Amino acid sequence: MSHPIDRRKFLKNVSAASVLAYGSMSSMKGLAAIPSGNEFKLSIDPDKLNVGIYLYPNVTMLDAYGPLQVLAVSDSCNVFTFAKHNKPVYSDAKTDLLPHYGFSDCPRVDIGLS
Repeated sequence: MSHPIDRRKFLKNVSAASVLAYGSMSSMKGLAAIPSGNEFKLSIDPDKLNVGIYLYPNVTMLDAYGPLQVLAVSDSCNVFTFAKHNKPVYSDAKTDLLPHYGFSDCPRVDIGLS
């Protein structure tokens, strides 16, 4: 008989493991969404790696937002989405995804996911 996975417990454990690997909780500053007109920009901690998740037309939402969720909860890096333009990107689930940045205003990307 299989046991259901408790997502909150799983993410808490991933977060705890990231803290052990990348530093103490007291040193974590976190990311804060800063509204800028109709878009959201993130405050970027210059001491952390930048992980950019590229959103492209017909992207599978889970492929983009699964890693985004895990990395954002771990707070071990700056994680954000970007696309060619800072406008909604149509996904394969017929839902628009809003990137944090477009190519023109995207911060440096140390690790890219697509």
